Amino acid sequence: MGADRGGGRAFLCTVSPAHVYRYREGIHKRRASCRRRDRGRHRRRCCVGICRYLFVSLSQADWRCWRGTGSKTHYHCADSARRRYSRRITQGKVLTGKGLSVVLEDIYNSSEALRRARVLGVIGWCACCVFAADSTDAAVKLPPGDGVEEEAAAHVDAPEIELEEVPATAARAEDSASIAPAGSMAAIVAEDTTVVVEDELPPIERMPEIVKRVDARYPPEIYGRGIQGAVLLDVVVSDSGTVDSVAVVRGVHPVLDKSAADALRQFEFTPAISEGEPIPVLIQYEYAFTLQEIVERVEKYVNFSGRLVERGTRSPIADAMVVVSFVDTVSDTSLPVPFSAYRERLGQFEGQGLEEDRLVTITDSLGAFRFYSLPACTIEVAVPATGYEEFREREVIMPSQETMVTYRLNRVSYSDYEIVVYGKKEKKEVSRRQLTLHEVKKVPGLGGDAVKVVQALPGVARPTFGSSQIVVRGASTGDSRFFLDGVEIPLLFHFGGIKSTYNSDALEAVDFYPGGWGSRYGGAVAGIIEVTGRRPKTDRWHGYADANFLDGALFVEGPVSKNKKVSMLGEVRRSFIGDLIKFGVSRNPQVFVLTTAPYYWDYILRTDIDITENQHVYVTGFGVKDGLELITSEIRGGSSEISDAKDAFNVEILFHMGLLGWDWKVTDAVTNALRLSTTRAQSEVAGGGAFRSTENLWMHYLRDQVSVKPGDQFQVNVGADAQVMPYNMELVLIDATNEINADTTDNWVFGVIGGYLNLEWRPVEQLLIIPGIRYDFFPELDYRGANVPEFWDYGFMENETRFSGEPSFRLTCRYEVIPDHTLKLATGNYSQTPEPMGQSIHPDWGDPALSATRASHYVLGHEWQATDLVHTDVQGYYNMQWKVARYADSTDLAGGSRLFLDNGKRRMYGLEFMLRHDQSERFFGWLAYSLSRSEYFDYQEDDWALYSKDQTHNVIAVGSWRLPRNWEAGFKLQYTTGDPQTPVIGSVYREHLHFFDREEGEARSTRLPPTFQLDLRIDKKFVFEKWMFTAYVDFFNINYFLYKSPQLAIFNSAEPYDYETGTENKRYAYQYSIPSIGLKAEF
Repeated sequence: MGADRGGGRAFLCTVSPAHVYRYREGIHKRRASCRRRDRGRHRRRCCVGICRYLFVSLSQADWRCWRGTGSKTHYHCADSARRRYSRRITQGKVLTGKGLSVVLEDIYNSSEALRRARVLGVIGWCACCVFAADSTDAAVKLPPGDGVEEEAAAHVDAPEIELEEVPATAARAEDSASIAPAGSMAAIVAEDTTVVVEDELPPIERMPEIVKRVDARYPPEIYGRGIQGAVLLDVVVSDSGTVDSVAVVRGVHPVLDKSAADALRQFEFTPAISEGEPIPVLIQYEYAFTLQEIVERVEKYVNFSGRLVERGTRSPIADAMVVVSFVDTVSDTSLPVPFSAYRERLGQFEGQGLEEDRLVTITDSLGAFRFYSLPACTIEVAVPATGYEEFREREVIMPSQETMVTYRLNRVSYSDYEIVVYGKKEKKEVSRRQLTLHEVKKVPGLGGDAVKVVQALPGVARPTFGSSQIVVRGASTGDSRFFLDGVEIPLLFHFGGIKSTYNSDALEAVDFYPGGWGSRYGGAVAGIIEVTGRRPKTDRWHGYADANFLDGALFVEGPVSKNKKVSMLGEVRRSFIGDLIKFGVSRNPQVFVLTTAPYYWDYILRTDIDITENQHVYVTGFGVKDGLELITSEIRGGSSEISDAKDAFNVEILFHMGLLGWDWKVTDAVTNALRLSTTRAQSEVAGGGAFRSTENLWMHYLRDQVSVKPGDQFQVNVGADAQVMPYNMELVLIDATNEINADTTDNWVFGVIGGYLNLEWRPVEQLLIIPGIRYDFFPELDYRGANVPEFWDYGFMENETRFSGEPSFRLTCRYEVIPDHTLKLATGNYSQTPEPMGQSIHPDWGDPALSATRASHYVLGHEWQATDLVHTDVQGYYNMQWKVARYADSTDLAGGSRLFLDNGKRRMYGLEFMLRHDQSERFFGWLAYSLSRSEYFDYQEDDWALYSKDQTHNVIAVGSWRLPRNWEAGFKLQYTTGDPQTPVIGSVYREHLHFFDREEGEARSTRLPPTFQLDLRIDKKFVFEKWMFTAYVDFFNINYFLYKSPQLAIFNSAEPYDYETGTENKRYAYQYSIPSIGLKAEF
């Protein structure tokens, strides 16, 4: 190719065939062509070949004749040959024939390997120096001849050949054509043309392969400075596979260049093969010196490790990112490579990565983290964990030492750490309320009790202060049932309604069904409340001590076995409120006209065992002792033979319960849940020395449910439950003649035995249909039950069988009409044993032939998910009850009726609304409104009358805010219509009882004044390294000093009616204000 230089032209000699093999780790590239293009407006001519002898001598050696233009263009690998003949080849001078003959003879007599190297040197130098003229074209005339030996002899023996400078102006294309003799490997290229010289030599069949490799020395002083790169070398491999010569084509550093060349000279190859014979070749080899091979020698070892735990709770923080930044990068002088390369290597270790020059890792399930092979320097550790305050800490990594740390992170809010979602994830019931554990524990006025929250939900009437009533949609408390893990418990609330009997901190879920529930539950006609105990924590031992004006509690839980398959939870609690009230009454009897003094204690002991991965067993021990005294100085009469406390009504209950649960996942589609319990219960009720009732019973309960889910659209649940209660009772009372009568009943068997089946069917994604059937058998009753489900009192047909039991049909439907809007409906019939249990069917005090109480529910509702946090629920309901046990009135008794009849009727209907804001970062709350009516049929008036707990309007607003520095504050505001009352229009003196009896007007024609109640709660949590301390104040009915809410009217027994004024002689029992100040320490 030609290139313009300072107005003249330089001609570069190109040899063909030129097999150029680039050898780098076994990768060969062949270049077999050379092109010349015109580079100016002047004619360019390329003279190809100096002499055929030189071509033949080179055989099939790899060529790369030049790497640029100008006088320094030469073939580097043959640099020694260039220096050998430099005195005979001079730039711009004439090379005589004698000089060329001497050169050719010297080359010919050389060894085969040297011959090729020297030929390359001559050609490269001649091309760049001899034939480069400022304004001339030079040519070499060669003698004719085809044979190799002939050409060699001709050139050795020929007379001297003179090369003359030819002026550029005299050069013509036809002159150039005469240069090449016939038969020689030459080509003449005219102006503006490009010529590719084809390869006519035999191909190389196999290139050399490395047999012996020698590593080049990479001096520490070189890689320590970060010097790296690839040295490109030309290597002549002989026909025996040895290295004849090595020359540097492109260097990196003199030391590395020499090291690479020295190593290449010791390589051994398999020779190249052409036409079955070994031949010498020239190859290029690139020897790479990289820091990677040095840093790969860095040993992996842990020298910085630790754990992330939550400050105060010591709970491990799993899946959190730990970031290490290098503050000091020059302290560790022992690093073999520059710090940047060392850091890159650290990022390649498994378990840690490199992101923006920082090392990162993730904590495991125990909150542990570790970093490997950190240099001895100062680092900064950062933990950007969601839900926690920003954490940064500096550490000094010491050489040959492991640094171990424990970091305790502050939560943004410690209210979140105890959040548990109540209820199932998928909504299947129409009337079920569910809240989070944190929400319900922070609702003011509930004393931190999770179960009491049902009293602040729509559909539940406000209980009378000091009572444990659960009035669901206008029905009595006895019409509802309470379950623990699917097993009925005798008592849900402690007397006085202060706390639930099962500690809220041991709960996993609370489900409240105010009506229209499925076939899983039987033996109730109003509502169901089921609390589910939770498994103990297994990460470590936890506990707390809590004390306030109401009660004090100790709680502990944790793993028992090392493999954490066995865990345990324990709790004990005792009340203080009764002691405080008694103290107040004794000091101010004139102020406390009517006072309830509740006291209680309870305990829980639960052990969980994971038998296998699919089988879980737990045993729960649960016990309660409860008492309530209703103290008033207005009580008159009574006998000390019945009760010593003639100025009080006393209630006491004690029970101990053992429960076994076994959950078994048989297959992916089949599960089984078994519950078995035994409860020993005792109770005593005494009133003012006028009566006393004592009950002793055993409660044996068995429940088992099998669930089969063959696909996403179907699930079948089949179950059975059986409750058997041997019952003993003693009843003592004063009759109308002031005589004491006593009666004892032994070995009376109560209970309910039922079986059920329901199908969860989803024909389309938006629609869920759950039909179910159930049958309940009541062993204590003796009547003819229905043979088909009864939704009202069928008078048009005979619906009786010989069994004392009731069939039921239940149906639930949910349909998402449009996204976020769901219509729902439920209906079903229900039954239970008549209330009060035992007394109503007593042979002497009741009627053994009473039938089961029956009811039907109809519910229609709409749900709207307005936002991710805000949603509404509207429900309308209509419930009917018939065959209800009722006390016989005077007209019934005059007709010879027994004390109880089963022809009572009730009806309840209303509308419920709830607007709820779920827990966010700062707020949660809800607004609930119930519009209801509860009535019973009054046979004396032959009309419907208001039930005693009918509350037309019930409005509840709840709000709670999280404040900075672990403060929380909330309120609960409630307005409720007063309970119905029967007015007193006069009095009648009962001489045998020595007191005036009330003469009453129209039944429940008036009401108590409305109840208005405001509760406040403030919490402050102090977080220490390994424990937390909480101080809280729960103000119950703080509005007492502005407005007193009457709870009960107490008539003067001496003179209940004031004839002078024409008014009732009564006083109100008010709902007092109780500030509960408490302290809680957690670890």
